[in-house]
Amino acid sequence: MNYIAIPIQFGIGVDYSVNIYMRYLQEGPGSIGRVLRSTGGAVMITSATTIIGYGSMWFSINGAINSFGTLANIGEITCLLTATLMLPAYLMVFGKRKVSATS
Repeated sequence: MNYIAIPIQFGIGVDYSVNIYMRYLQEGPGSIGRVLRSTGGAVMITSATTIIGYGSMWFSINGAINSFGTLANIGEITCLLTATLMLPAYLMVFGKRKVSATS
């Protein structure tokens, strides 16, 4: 049953990062602080509720459900850290470069 947690977390991780990146594109270069204060807060609240939900599986006496909750929470925390730490760091370093279609 735990193999289901991987695609779920992959989708969640993409969703969090896409939300932050699209807001960054709307705000423009140099706006990563504003983006994290607005959209980053929403992503963190969403992730917190998901972590609480997966954490409730830790109280199950069924070992498969218990380990699913553990794996899903590890994945959720990883997705949150990637969207709120790694992506903003990447955008601060490489966000000012313009991508041209010819190069």
